[in-house]
Amino acid sequence: MTMNLRHAAAIALVGWCLAVTLGKQVDKGCSECAFSLELEAISCVEKFKTETECRFGGYKYVQDYYVKADKSGGLVVVPPVAKCYEAAPDGVHPKEK
Repeated sequence: MTMNLRHAAAIALVGWCLAVTLGKQVDKGCSECAFSLELEAISCVEKFKTETECRFGGYKYVQDYYVKADKSGGLVVVPPVAKCYEAAPDGVHPKEK
């Protein structure tokens, strides 16, 4: 069975998209700080060639979020969530991984 050249090209263009739901932080010294949770649109913040690269990119994003919060005197009260989606060239993410 041979693959049509157009189909092979379409498969080669599929990649992985890192989508992030942002976290929330408050000042470390604030004992009565309140925060609200808003629904946010999830968008592709970075594209990767493989699912493994995408997952590592997500781990790094979350780790960097905590480091930045700590350096700025913040305390993470809601962690960011990073998810990888298999994405077609048009940006559609049909299935989460």
